Amino acid sequence: MIKTVSVGLVGDSKINYITFNLHNNHDIEQFYDDLAAYIISKYNDYFLKLIINRNYGYFDQKDKIFIYKSAKKTFSNIYLVEKDNRKLIRSELNNYFTIENTCNIYLEGFVLFRLGKYMEKLEILIDRVVDDYFVKMEYENFIMMLKEFVVLQAPSIRLVHIFLKSDKRYSVCNENFEEFSQSQLLGMSLENESDIINEDDFLLSALINMAPQKIIIHQVRKIKNKQLLETLQKIFERRLTMCNGCKICDIDIIN
Repeated sequence: MIKTVSVGLVGDSKINYITFNLHNNHDIEQFYDDLAAYIISKYNDYFLKLIINRNYGYFDQKDKIFIYKSAKKTFSNIYLVEKDNRKLIRSELNNYFTIENTCNIYLEGFVLFRLGKYMEKLEILIDRVVDDYFVKMEYENFIMMLKEFVVLQAPSIRLVHIFLKSDKRYSVCNENFEEFSQSQLLGMSLENESDIINEDDFLLSALINMAPQKIIIHQVRKIKNKQLLETLQKIFERRLTMCNGCKICDIDIIN
């Protein structure tokens, strides 16, 4: 038995209907899948802009554009999300045709009034993008503050060498490879050096306190925290050298 379905689309200020002849259940399922994919491709941008303007209309235009582009990129890069969204829309299409007992669908009306759950998922996605955006802005402001602090400090040490020891702690040495104690580096007396903050924070605090003219991080490939390296690079810029291999690295002076 052939089932004829008409899909109404808005074009040139009028509704154009496209007719599909569906011969069996497989055709119907394929029709739902194709129509769901079409809805995502046609209306996703519209939904993203609508949600951003509705929920974050007080943002500057450049911020809204950045959030829109980030949300669009995130959406398109996550295949499982798109697959799940298509499944959700397929389910709504099936419910519409079954409950309404109709063979006609006006797509604009369906999208606006039947896809509330889909809109909710996009809202969650955009909220996450906005949260990430604020975290990034806070991080950049933090880096800028540290850069200014380092620039204003008079360098107390000409050169420091940094190594990652076998116990995963950092060793900071002067130009003669004499190791500083943690209390020396942080400029305070520590009753128990084993109680110090985590090693990455320790290294960052130590280098900011010292503000050396030049920093060489040896065997940089051993350092797993790439975020730390990126932060140091942004703060110290040309003062910082990341060494992947030199005579000192080969000697492995610090165990």
